[in-house]
Amino acid sequence: MNIYKTINIIYIIISLIFISMVYFPVNNFTLIGDKVKILNNNKVVQIGDKVHYELSYHKRFDIPSLLTRSVLIDNGYYISEKTIISSVPAGTNTVVSTFKIPNTDFMLGKTKLIIKFEYTLFGGLRTINGKIESEEFTIVK
Repeated sequence: MNIYKTINIIYIIISLIFISMVYFPVNNFTLIGDKVKILNNNKVVQIGDKVHYELSYHKRFDIPSLLTRSVLIDNGYYISEKTIISSVPAGTNTVVSTFKIPNTDFMLGKTKLIIKFEYTLFGGLRTINGKIESEEFTIVK
């Protein structure tokens, strides 16, 4: 075989691999069920307390992600925690965690927890963003 044909074949293979890594969808994290479950009694949380939640998921690859948890109140206010690195294990699992509600009156009302995540794959060639939401709950005094 001619050396130029070999180089062309290698070039085509590398190009196809690169295109598949960058453009085809990769879903690393899938929520099991419709929403994140709120575990507080009657789905009511007092300001200054923690909202307890549970999520069941399936994760394909054991890759850490950047994770941001936020609460969006129906009156338009939005509070977010500092972004952290999450390293939940791959496989099908259930996680129980908490989010502290600030002790401020503007946090009163119906709300939901929003969890945003970001994975970087293939040495930085691909970034995957996702968002999951909780059931609605109420913050009271």
